Amino acid sequence: MSTKSKKPPVEPSSQPSGSTPSGRPAKDPSGVAYIFPDGRVVAVDDADAMFTALAAKESDPEALKRMLRGLGRECDESGKYDGAAAYLEKILTLEEDPDARAHCFLTMGQVCEKRRDYAAAVAAYSRAFAEPARENDTWYLLNNNLGYSLNQLGRHGEAEAYCRAAIAIDPSRYNAHKNLGISLEGQGRWFEAAQCFLKAAQEAPDDLRALGHLEDLLAQHEEFAKDHQEILEAAQECREAARTSRREPVM
Repeated sequence: MSTKSKKPPVEPSSQPSGSTPSGRPAKDPSGVAYIFPDGRVVAVDDADAMFTALAAKESDPEALKRMLRGLGRECDESGKYDGAAAYLEKILTLEEDPDARAHCFLTMGQVCEKRRDYAAAVAAYSRAFAEPARENDTWYLLNNNLGYSLNQLGRHGEAEAYCRAAIAIDPSRYNAHKNLGISLEGQGRWFEAAQCFLKAAQEAPDDLRALGHLEDLLAQHEEFAKDHQEILEAAQECREAARTSRREPVM
């Protein structure tokens, strides 16, 4: 869920523009703040005050949304996750496009995951399902991430359906296969789980998480492992493939 750091569209300026915060950022107990032309100092994570101030001066909703997204990114990158989520809520009051709204809910859920609040992440991702579903990257991630978060809460049966929905959108991506494996393992369906972990490990040999889950499953259930030598052999092949892919070329 990594994103490239981008310069926020709302930034301090020595020349007040009348529509964006101006002046040098001032530190206060809550963190970075913006100084408006009228002298108001507003903390970057005070989404209510910032939204009120910006909306009073910016009549273009698209420009206002861009500014709010920039402030939300700034909060996210500085670990002010409550502020980031609050800006997304403000954007949703302005946003009518279903795809853009779905992406807002995706971003909100990812913010919740960063603070390890998986119940809040489930709630955020679930809100997107009031919008028309699409077969695109946003909806792959909504389904996959919702499945992951449900797994984190031990709700493995519910997670399964969302992992399968993500796979249906893009079966070539390994992460939903891994999360489906976790869901199935949590339900005691070890053979199906092992197959999912193998599929994920084969799709992304450089990412050892799925292989780690598979090896843990085999270690914890020795009788199952003895009965399925083909899975043990496949796991060994995946481990060797991972070593090969990570080996530096000989010059």
